[in-house]
Amino acid sequence: MKRWWIVLIVILIFVLAALSFVKLTGMTVTAVNTCYDSDFGKDYWSVGEVRGEYYLFMRDVYAEEDSCKNNKILIEYYCVDDSSGFHSYRDREKFRCPEGCKDGRCLGEPVEVPRRGFFDIFIFWK
Repeated sequence: MKRWWIVLIVILIFVLAALSFVKLTGMTVTAVNTCYDSDFGKDYWSVGEVRGEYYLFMRDVYAEEDSCKNNKILIEYYCVDDSSGFHSYRDREKFRCPEGCKDGRCLGEPVEVPRRGFFDIFIFWK
């Protein structure tokens, strides 16, 4: 019987410590994801930047700038709203620039590079 009381007290202390941690740090749970795009969407001919905050399990503050890869591939970042209209988040697409890519912008008419699948997401971000 004594053992149960000790276990109960330890669990109670753990729960109270966890609750006080949230109070002391001021951390709150939020479901609002924000995203702001300086070039207002998919603009292949000017360099832009997306900035915002994304909450999943932790807070992630990000800033991604449109860039070129190998002087032929444009990586264009933009914001997407989810179906609820309360959240927006960043996404990106790759475009081939036959006339070249410089400083995060296409020098000619871009051609979209299709995504290959699930693992392309992880390979692309590196």
